[in-house]
Amino acid sequence: MRPNPSRSDHKAIALMYLAFFVLGLVGSMTGPLVPALRHIFALDFRQAMAAQWLVLVVIGALAWPAARLMQSWGVFRLLCLALGLMAAGCLAVSFAAGSGYFASVLLALAVIATGTTLLQVAGNPLTTALGAPEKSHARLALAQGFNSLGVLGGVHLGSSLMLGQDAAQGVQLTYGILAVLTLAGLAMFLCGGKAFPTSALANETAAPSEALTSRWAWAGAAAIALYVGAEGAIGSIMINFLHQPHVLNLPMAEAGRASAKIYWGGALAGRFAGSWLLTRYRAPRLLGLMAALACALCLTVAVTQGPMAGYAALAIGLCNAIMFPTIFSLTLARSKAPASAVSGLLCTAIAGGALISILVGEMADHTGLAQAFLVPLVAYGLIALFAALKPAIWPQG
Repeated sequence: MRPNPSRSDHKAIALMYLAFFVLGLVGSMTGPLVPALRHIFALDFRQAMAAQWLVLVVIGALAWPAARLMQSWGVFRLLCLALGLMAAGCLAVSFAAGSGYFASVLLALAVIATGTTLLQVAGNPLTTALGAPEKSHARLALAQGFNSLGVLGGVHLGSSLMLGQDAAQGVQLTYGILAVLTLAGLAMFLCGGKAFPTSALANETAAPSEALTSRWAWAGAAAIALYVGAEGAIGSIMINFLHQPHVLNLPMAEAGRASAKIYWGGALAGRFAGSWLLTRYRAPRLLGLMAALACALCLTVAVTQGPMAGYAALAIGLCNAIMFPTIFSLTLARSKAPASAVSGLLCTAIAGGALISILVGEMADHTGLAQAFLVPLVAYGLIALFAALKPAIWPQG
C-alpha cells in the first residue's frame, strides 16, 4: 500500500466505486429471480435456490485461478474482462428465460458469476491498496456502500419487472437492461484506464496457495463463507416470507419492493454510515455488535409471527452492512500472507456459503420459511466469535 494517494488514485477509486455499483446491480437479482423461476419452471424452494448457491460455488471454484490471472494480466485488464463477462451473461439469461430449460438459465448465471469472481478478486485488494492504509476499512466499506446502492436499484428493478403476470418476459427485459448498463460501465472503464497505477499491487506476485499457511486467512475465509451464505439465503427467501398471510401478506411485487427498500436499503444506509463509524470505532467491536444483533433478529423471526417477524427479517439487512468489508480488511491486516493470496482464499471461501443456502432451502421446504432463519442465526453467531478473536490471544499469522 502506498501512503500518499495521488490524483490518479482518486480517479481509480472512483472507477472502482462504479465497478462495485455494477456488481451490486447485476448480482442482486437472486431475490426476485428465485420466485420468478419458481413460477416459470414450477420449482420448489430447494430447486430454485440453485440459482443462488450455484453462483457461490462458481465464485469459489474460480477465485484462485482468477488470482493467478491477475498476476499475469494485471488488475485493469482483469476488471475489463470481468465487466465483459457479466454483460455477456446477462444477455444469455435474457435468452435462456424463454427457452423452457432451467439448466440454460443456470449456465448463463454461471457466466455472470465468472465475471463477478474476477471483479471481486481484483477489486477488493485494489480498493484497500489505493490510498492511506489507516483508512482501508472505511474505503472498502464505502465501496461496498456503492455495491449496496446497485443492489437496491437492481432488486427494485427486478421486483417491478419479474414478479408481474408474465415472469418469463420480465426476466428477459430485466437482464436485457442489465446487459446495456454493464456495457456502459465497461465503456467508462476503457476510457479511464490510464488512471490505474501499475504499481498498486506490484509486489503481490505470490501464489494464492501461500495463504494456506495463515491461520487468520483461514478464520477470515470461514467468516466470509458464513456471511455471504446468510445474507444471500435470507435475501432469496425474503419475498416469499413477506408474502405469507401470517407475516405481512404482501403481494409478490410489493414484497419485492419492500425487500429492496428495507432489507437491501438497510445494507446501503449501513455501509455508508459504517464507512464513517469505522474511522472512529474499532472494527472488531463494531463487527461483533452487528453479528450479535443479527442473531437476535433471526431468533425473533423464528419464534414470532405478523409484522414483528416481517420487520425483524427486513432489519437484518442493516446488520449485514459492514460485515463483508470489515471481515475482508481485518483478515488482510492480520494475516502475514500476501494480500493477493489472501484475497484469492477469501473469494474461494464464498463457495462455502452455498451450504448455508442449501440448508435454508431444505428447511424452508420441510419446516417453514420462519424456521429457516435458524440457519443464518448460527452463521451470525460464528461471525461474532470471529470478531471476538484478538491478535494478542491468537497471534498474527
